[in-house]
Amino acid sequence: MSLRGRLLCALGLIAVVLVASGAVVLGLVRTSLVQQIDRQLASVAPVTANDGTGQLTPLVPPPASASAPEVSPFTELFIGVYSASGDLQVVLRPSGGEVPSVNVDAAQARATEPTHTEPFDARSADGTAGFRVASVRSPGGTTSLVALPMARVEATYRRVRLGVVAVGVALFAALALAGWWVERLGIRPIKRVTDAAAAIASGELDHRVEAQPQGTEAAQLAAAFNVMADRRQAAENKLRQFVADASHELRTPLSTVAGVLELYQSGALEAGPGLDDALRRASQETKRMSRLVSDLLLLAYLDQGRPLEEQPVDLTAVVADAAFDTSLSDPGREITTDLAADAIVVGDEHRLQQVVSNLIANAVAHTPPDAAISLTVIASDDFCVLEVGDDGPGMTADQASHIFDRFYRCDDGRSRSQGGSGLGLSIVASILEAHGGGVSVETAPGEGARFRVVLPRRPPDFEEISRKSEGSVEIHSPG
Repeated sequence: MSLRGRLLCALGLIAVVLVASGAVVLGLVRTSLVQQIDRQLASVAPVTANDGTGQLTPLVPPPASASAPEVSPFTELFIGVYSASGDLQVVLRPSGGEVPSVNVDAAQARATEPTHTEPFDARSADGTAGFRVASVRSPGGTTSLVALPMARVEATYRRVRLGVVAVGVALFAALALAGWWVERLGIRPIKRVTDAAAAIASGELDHRVEAQPQGTEAAQLAAAFNVMADRRQAAENKLRQFVADASHELRTPLSTVAGVLELYQSGALEAGPGLDDALRRASQETKRMSRLVSDLLLLAYLDQGRPLEEQPVDLTAVVADAAFDTSLSDPGREITTDLAADAIVVGDEHRLQQVVSNLIANAVAHTPPDAAISLTVIASDDFCVLEVGDDGPGMTADQASHIFDRFYRCDDGRSRSQGGSGLGLSIVASILEAHGGGVSVETAPGEGARFRVVLPRRPPDFEEISRKSEGSVEIHSPG
């Protein structure tokens, strides 16, 4: 059963409970009121014990004539006496005389036991009024009748019934309103979310939950679901693009290697310069494909959040070594350094070396040979900052916003003459994220580019790491 159906069943059950409770309350009220009348009848019944014999004698003797007194000390009490012939003679009538006589035949009145009076209900002669009646017979055969009108009881009962009905209706209306509110702000949004989830699962990836009233939990649920769906779709799109880019990058080296092997097998390549050149190209593409696969494995490793090594790393030494290696591989390149003396961070030394080498390689690959490269290391109490700048052509704002995306290259033709597979900077960002740091870029067309790396000196979960070498460097966690 759906949540809406359960809510309707609950409201129906509440309605039944309210009706039953009202009926019970009204029944108890009427019983209580009738019992009060009965107690009043018992206190004024015109009978009394005589001489301890158990015989009953009228408290008010029958009058000599049929005329009833006009004035009575009892404002509501009605007393009558049945003669032996069955005629009812009024002994006492409620003051004012407007109340009609009680309509009780002699046979019914005389049926009561002499020693016990059991009140019963009766109507007036004209049927317009109700009475609560008690009767008793004397030893001489005379039956006395005592009655109290039920007008006040009926009026009180009607008022209580009206109050019970009003309270019940108001309570049910409040519960119905609360149910409608819950259905509108709770069940209906949940139904929309489930419908949207089912639609997305069936292939409608663009389906979203419509906007809900602001400031409500329904709006928060819809917004959270839409954000989740957007991120899921973005992740799927990114995965598809990643697979397409990886396939594109692997297709060329595989085609080259496969082409060389086919030519060799067909006999088109004979020993000599042509075979040597083909084998050289196949070897280059094989190495390139191997580097690509290694980069992909590294990114997968970092995406899984696997722990890296934690040891003190001298960032200054790492940058100095990378600058020296670059000067050997590109001797015509101007490289300037400004390195802090104490730039010790905790992390994976091999991965941090990869960060520095990738940033420098990116600067070398995307700038002309005469462009200068600057390397700066700044150390503070909590962080170490590495800046790699160049005097190259720079990038546009759109290019800079995607520079750390995987397989992204600034050249539209995806030419490989200007660099590798487009994974170098994404690896830099992933490694730094794993170390609790980050990387950003400042650039503009014609103004070069400056990559800024920020690394914490100690990761949040670092307790105590020591490394003893020349200078006996030791690092301890605070406290």
